[in-house]
Amino acid sequence: GKIIAKGTPEEIKCNPEVIEAYLGKRKDA
Repeated sequence: GKIIAKGTPEEIKCNPEVIEAYLGKRKDA
């Protein structure tokens, strides 16, 4: 894959773009 975000694991976990990339966009989330 490609790097879509930089930062600490805590920052990355809180990054919506990263969350969407891993989980997909969910309207009910």
